[in-house]
Amino acid sequence: MSNEDDLTAPRRGRPGAAGAERPRRRDAAEAGGARASRPGKAERPGKGERPGKVERPEGQRLTRAEKAERRAARQRMRAEKQLARAEKQATRAEKQANRAARQAARAGAAEPLTAPPLTPAAEAVIAAAPAPAAPAAAATGDDAPDAPRRRRRVPNPYMRTSPASAPSVDIAPDLAERLLAAAIDTAEAHFRQYIATGGAVTDAYRSAIAKTLDFTREHAQSPTFHEDDFVSTAVLVSLLEPKLIALAGASADAVAAAYATSTAKVVALARDADKLARAIARDTFSEEDFGAYDFGTLPEGSLAHISDQVSTAKRLLDAEAKGFDAAIVVNSPGIGLMTRQGPAPVPTLPMILNAPSYRAGDVFAWSTKRRRFEVTVSEAMLNEMARAAAIIDRVVPFPDLSGVMALPVKDQHLGTPALVLFR
Repeated sequence: MSNEDDLTAPRRGRPGAAGAERPRRRDAAEAGGARASRPGKAERPGKGERPGKVERPEGQRLTRAEKAERRAARQRMRAEKQLARAEKQATRAEKQANRAARQAARAGAAEPLTAPPLTPAAEAVIAAAPAPAAPAAAATGDDAPDAPRRRRRVPNPYMRTSPASAPSVDIAPDLAERLLAAAIDTAEAHFRQYIATGGAVTDAYRSAIAKTLDFTREHAQSPTFHEDDFVSTAVLVSLLEPKLIALAGASADAVAAAYATSTAKVVALARDADKLARAIARDTFSEEDFGAYDFGTLPEGSLAHISDQVSTAKRLLDAEAKGFDAAIVVNSPGIGLMTRQGPAPVPTLPMILNAPSYRAGDVFAWSTKRRRFEVTVSEAMLNEMARAAAIIDRVVPFPDLSGVMALPVKDQHLGTPALVLFR
């Protein structure tokens, strides 16, 4: 072929330089044979008939009515999917409400918990979902219902918001001092209902608490330091005025409260206490077990603080046998809280107080993210619970200071402390 022929010949799909016509299209028979040799969309793996597809002769375009019908079918399918998602969300919300109600009933809540509300999008779909058989014209015409408006939150005029990456608490120093004083007064009034004592909470005592809290927040940041336990323990120590305080399982809050608010002799006993507890306890710290430690002759009004993972019943029997007059028990929850926090000093104080409800062979188990725990009630456990219950005169619950005192998120832990007075 010459260069001239090559330049003047029409190119495929475009007019030639000399204005030649486009190459002719294949006739219908030839095109039909080529299409017949290829698999249709319905035959391809993972493909199927699209909604509203209209069968038509080869080479014929869709009419406007057919296009509208296909578009209406796609809209109906989209609406059905949205309705199904909304119904699934409503079912999930109902299950959450039932679960929350059961948890509230077990915890003895005064008011039943409610499920989280549906999102505005879900409510809109349920309330104004288009009918499955509605034609496209009805959905796009002038008579169509107005689109539901998304709910907008009313801003709180007293609060400003900003992005954050971690939980924190920041309270003005003078406000923190007033809240702390209110919490101490609340705790003192609570304990005076059960304890006859001449002890008083003085301004110097409040100052000691504030200094200890400031020290811990700014320097130690110990994960075992809980301000609510610290304040309650400190107030109780001040009211009881013990001559000796023994800490079984030395936690930072208990050690700090004992040293900051009392002139009593302090003995901290723990094998795995944190650095802050060891630093505060100084020369009175020991790694011996509480049950094996020789306290000698205990002075009147000695107080034991029990916070380790050993059986609470055993620790109470040890404390009473050594001559302690009272014990503060922490980290000893009931069944409901126990099954949510992992290991617990079984049998715990609530189990001891409800010993008649247990029988030998009873089994209860629970799991955390990594471990499973199982407890089988035995005759030895029942005997230990009965002996511990026999030495208890009364149990004084700690007051809930969370409504008065501002606590960081980490301080809202499970388990309610209690004061146990021996016979």
